[in-house]
Amino acid sequence: MTRRLYPLALGLLLGGAALAQPTAPDLLSRLTEAERALLFSAAGIASADAFLPGRVAPGLPFAPPALPGQSVVGSVMQPGGALVVVRTTAAPEAARAAALKVLALGGWRDQYDLTGSGDVFQSSFGDGFAVQTVMSQCKPGVPGSLAVTASPAPGGSQVTYRYLSFTGISSTCPANLEWNDPAQRNFYAPGRNAPARDPLAELRAGGLVLPKLPAPAGARVSQGGSWSSTDGPTGPFYAAYATVRTAQDAQAVLAHYVAALRAQGWTPGQAQRGADGEWTVTLTARQGGQERRGSLALMPRPELVTTEGGVRLNRLDVRFTVGEVPEF
Repeated sequence: MTRRLYPLALGLLLGGAALAQPTAPDLLSRLTEAERALLFSAAGIASADAFLPGRVAPGLPFAPPALPGQSVVGSVMQPGGALVVVRTTAAPEAARAAALKVLALGGWRDQYDLTGSGDVFQSSFGDGFAVQTVMSQCKPGVPGSLAVTASPAPGGSQVTYRYLSFTGISSTCPANLEWNDPAQRNFYAPGRNAPARDPLAELRAGGLVLPKLPAPAGARVSQGGSWSSTDGPTGPFYAAYATVRTAQDAQAVLAHYVAALRAQGWTPGQAQRGADGEWTVTLTARQGGQERRGSLALMPRPELVTTEGGVRLNRLDVRFTVGEVPEF
């Protein structure tokens, strides 16, 4: 399952099941003046005309795709943007994927033309929900961005379309870093004539397939970051690291990630434990017509153990690498 994080205003406006049905015109008249002011303030709007229960706002630069069993929760028009919320009988990820597929047919695409960090270690709150990054969409000629998110709801899911307008602001689709877009390059900018490179994109073009590692049961996992290079004395490499907080011990967490890697085509060696307590496992995989070598490392952090609700939570730092990563 997937959890999405939403602003408070969305929860105030759209959390109730009652809003999923067309609402009588006198809905707002039932509220006191203070209640109306609070609702409008939370929604970032100034008048009732911007609050449209049961309807899709007219004049939007996108049309919300028709999803299975769809009903319209409503729309909120805000300065510089709009919110549209629908309910569907499809599961969250299926609903979001279907919406993006239809939008792509209409010219919408990922706003940033990047391959991303890889997100090897799946973040988790520790309650069975995964935390996933949402890539905003853009369309050439449309001055703005569109984010599509989905969350579980009774009988299916709730899908939110959040559009932000960039009217009056210079923007491109996809958005480019300054040194990628000749029109955005300042004459005095460092590296003005140097071509931009995405090392991970080059590694993937050579056949590298990064694993997706789900969080151990009950663990809270936070991605720490990733880095990659195709240059340097050690040659091409990729590394991702994360922080794990769990009641499980180091060996159990290590076994969980090793099993996930094995299921995705990586062959692990024998786990080794160093004098400092760090566990390491060598890895090999056949990808892109070559044998790739990697490793999984886990460092227990006993000095950072915490207790929550009477449960002892171990702190474990984990890292996945491909190639020889330079030491710092």
